[in-house]
Amino acid sequence: MAYVPGFQHDVFVSYANGDDRDWINRFLDRLKPALGRLLGFEAEIWIDEDSLRKSRDYRKDIPDSVKSSAVFLLLPSP
Repeated sequence: MAYVPGFQHDVFVSYANGDDRDWINRFLDRLKPALGRLLGFEAEIWIDEDSLRKSRDYRKDIPDSVKSSAVFLLLPSP
């Protein structure tokens, strides 16, 4: 359950699939506890998981997840 009523996710994290996933994971490792301290509980963060990629319909799942997220966080590539 998201912090903001009416949303399924607190944050939708967008990044290019070719980006360094280690950097993104380190960023999330710092973001999650920081948001938890601010919100008082663990934030719901949506991010594309490589292990789920083959079983998902991204033409539907991504737009639905963006619409149901309170914040859209774009991590731009160089």
